[in-house]
Amino acid sequence: MTRASIATWRETSSGQIVHVTPLISVLMIVYNHAEYLSEAIEGIVRQKCGLPFELIIGEDGSSDGSLSIALEYQTKFPQLIRVLHGGPNLGMNRNSRRVRAAARGEFLAWCEGDDYWCDPGKLEEQASILLAQPQVGAVHTDWVRSRLREDGWKVNWSATVHRRVPLALLQGMLLANFHNPVILRTCTLMFRKEIADQIDASFF
Repeated sequence: MTRASIATWRETSSGQIVHVTPLISVLMIVYNHAEYLSEAIEGIVRQKCGLPFELIIGEDGSSDGSLSIALEYQTKFPQLIRVLHGGPNLGMNRNSRRVRAAARGEFLAWCEGDDYWCDPGKLEEQASILLAQPQVGAVHTDWVRSRLREDGWKVNWSATVHRRVPLALLQGMLLANFHNPVILRTCTLMFRKEIADQIDASFF
């Protein structure tokens, strides 16, 4: 990110009441996701989580009303939501780095603007594993693809992806499989921020 691009975007948040020290930062990059964005945000604000968390939405110059939706939810949930917006379109990678740089939590979880968390216990269950097992760097879940039809969303819950993946690829040292989109999807992951910081500081 150039200094010029950093200088032109801004944050809309309620500094006095947003969680001061969240344990978890949920990161959401958004570009022309208006058709899906409300559901994506609802899956996060409905989390039954006793641990402090924040949602950082990086809105990247959409032309479809995504920003209005994000700001509306920020008004409804000022204790949770921060919206980064304005400036030139950064693209997926630089927008991802922008929201991650703004994260204050020890743990990071991704949910992009066209994804949806169907389990209201996701955040607390995953964070509990990381809190209890300091040797674990990341946790992830199974996932299923949903399709929007004329009569609504269609999901085949019996066809989750990990049912077709060998167990050996789903646990243990995940780094070798980290870029395999069948195994690890961004919306299923929670990992330690220190790992992301170390990767940023390395050659990779």
